[in-house]
Amino acid sequence: MMLDIEVRLRAGAEVRDIDRKRHASWLSDVLEYNAVVLYDPDTPDGFYLVPRVAGDDDLIRLPDFGRRTDSPRGGRG
Repeated sequence: MMLDIEVRLRAGAEVRDIDRKRHASWLSDVLEYNAVVLYDPDTPDGFYLVPRVAGDDDLIRLPDFGRRTDSPRGGRG
């Protein structure tokens, strides 16, 4: 849900004040933990907060489909 709000904010779309406040609180937590959102379609929830690493230049890290060492399910060779 927070990523949906992020997309709307980036697009300049209208966002309800309550959603803007919830997003700001969530984003503050993400920044405090120095994390990014990992999208992994092969996991039950799909989205996870993971520690930021070199090369993470956005809020979202797309998976490396060849080798996942940071997936919540563990790495695959």
